[in-house]
Amino acid sequence: RASGAPRPCVASCVTRPRSTRCARWVTPCRGVAVNTDTPDASLRAPPTRPPVVIYEDDDLIAIDKPCGLSFHSDDLTRVHSGLATEPAPGLLAVVRSLQEAGELQGTYYKGELHSVHRLDKVTSGICVFAKSKKAAQALRESFRTRKAHKYYVALTSKKPSKKMGTVRGGMTQARRGAWKLVREQTKKKDEEGDEEDDGAARKKKKTTTAPASTKFVARGVAIDGEPFRFFVMKPITGKTHQLRVACKSLGAPLLGDTTYGGSAAKAFDRTYLHAAALRFAMPVFIAAEGKEREDGNDGTDGSSRVVEIFCKPSFGKLWVHSPWFHETWNACGFGDAEKGDVDVWFTDQPLLRSSVEEFGET
Repeated sequence: RASGAPRPCVASCVTRPRSTRCARWVTPCRGVAVNTDTPDASLRAPPTRPPVVIYEDDDLIAIDKPCGLSFHSDDLTRVHSGLATEPAPGLLAVVRSLQEAGELQGTYYKGELHSVHRLDKVTSGICVFAKSKKAAQALRESFRTRKAHKYYVALTSKKPSKKMGTVRGGMTQARRGAWKLVREQTKKKDEEGDEEDDGAARKKKKTTTAPASTKFVARGVAIDGEPFRFFVMKPITGKTHQLRVACKSLGAPLLGDTTYGGSAAKAFDRTYLHAAALRFAMPVFIAAEGKEREDGNDGTDGSSRVVEIFCKPSFGKLWVHSPWFHETWNACGFGDAEKGDVDVWFTDQPLLRSSVEEFGET
């Protein structure tokens, strides 16, 4: 380990012994099949599996968010479609309700929670909540300044236009809640040396102020003899539908994504996009018995620690029940990283690389 580099705290969504103090390590519950007869993925009833805590420390908890569950309470789309009598509660409401009932699997914590970031409704995986305002502020700053390293896995049946690289461009609203990528009009080399082709001129509607940027590596896999492509993606920015639009722009919409993949996506039990790993630095806060400090200090001792969280998908027939997925998970680099005490992730993939040294000194 490099001198002065923070030591990681590691969690992984795999079977582990339960702690006597709090259930930090849990086994994800299996979901049930999602109704695919509805006309749109956003209208599908979410799996009955509740959110599960997969990591906890003094400053935060991390939830394995089920796919099909919005972060905030759903709008009236399902009600207007006759598929529900009232809006479904969102992730935050569900978690707080389970807390109050003492039924939030993986923890005994019943204190305050502050949202830090969000996942799309169709996306499953790691979603972090802070236990205090100061922890929330530190985490939000990490995401805002792009110092949190985020990794997603995805699956498609289409061959992407390139095997690896960076998808970058403005995000503009399209029809029916969809977004599209607005390419730059001149050829431009990104920091990895990839060259992005000119995009066709598009009439701009509402476009995000800063371009979206996603690094990715795709590899071929065979499932029951059929060819698929497995994506590992590292978003640099955090835009609505960013990863789904990136895959669409590569000619490889995600399996089960009816917004970008058309009617053929209805045949799948979910949208195959999952927040699989997260790495970030957290300040070491000075204990103050739950009270705000009045001496002008920011509440830290000036040092930091690196938190690493891993989570394999716990729902999706092509993932959970497929031996190929676990082999591919290990082969693409997650297997080594989740062993813990690994300074550099994805050493053979510069696009995905993450080093402890990037988080500064203690």
